[in-house]
Amino acid sequence: MRGSNDRRVAAATKATGKAAEYWRREGAVDGAAWRSAHPAGTVRALSDYAQRAWADKVSRQAAAGSADRLRLYRYGAAYAAGIRQGSGMQMHDELLPLQGSASAVLYADGSTASLQAVLAELERLPLREIVVVLGANAEPMLKTLLSHPRVVVFHSPDGYKSPHAARAAGAKLTGADSVLFADGAKPCPARLLGAMLVRADAGTDAVLCDRTTQEGAFDRRGRRFLAAGISQCFSW
Repeated sequence: MRGSNDRRVAAATKATGKAAEYWRREGAVDGAAWRSAHPAGTVRALSDYAQRAWADKVSRQAAAGSADRLRLYRYGAAYAAGIRQGSGMQMHDELLPLQGSASAVLYADGSTASLQAVLAELERLPLREIVVVLGANAEPMLKTLLSHPRVVVFHSPDGYKSPHAARAAGAKLTGADSVLFADGAKPCPARLLGAMLVRADAGTDAVLCDRTTQEGAFDRRGRRFLAAGISQCFSW
């Protein structure tokens, strides 16, 4: 019985490897064609093209469940590797098989350097906007934020009772299908955040990281905003 299971796992692994290689080659062809048509094109323009191209290639699988979407996400990484190879340009964006729109919301009340690190990861995702809610003492961050074209800044001089309340206020500014609540002081790798968005886009109502060790069981945390469970990075 074990031998049969091992053979099935090996066959599935081989099939996955072949699919990834197919998408890598497809990306290399598309990347080379794009570079030929846009010899002076920027990395940002290449990233936008790659995201549109990948979304178009997987659009016929709109009804795929969470597991299938995550597999497509992994194939997207292979396609992106091919895009980099074919174009000769270092594109670092995550290619997500999303059917709906997505935005991020975060609360910033710490150092500018930490916020920059957080934004660097978020900007690798195909987000419609990144809503940054500034704390009472965060005005110095404003100049930095203005250099990020997708950032929408929201500020209340009176501050907020908690970071969760601040994120709740920021969430009212976006009409995206999926909203990613991020920690404004601790960057999380875009690869992991992308997995959260893929699961939510596939129909999961809420995708949480495991913070049981820090805050106890969820039903014992009181009537706090749901973002309490999403503001840290998680293992995927």
